[in-house]
Amino acid sequence: MTRIKPTRLFHWLLAVAFLAAFGIAQFVPDKNPLFSGVSTRLHTKKRSRLNT
Repeated sequence: MTRIKPTRLFHWLLAVAFLAAFGIAQFVPDKNPLFSGVSTRLHTKKRSRLNT
């Protein structure tokens, strides 16, 4: 039985993470609560200050 090398495991996990991030960015709508994090609220506050 062959042993999985830690470096190879890390690279596969990193590749899966990138694919998951790409999938979320491509297929989840912008208005989804998944994207309503702290950065979105801060960006909205900055925009409202600039408009006044």
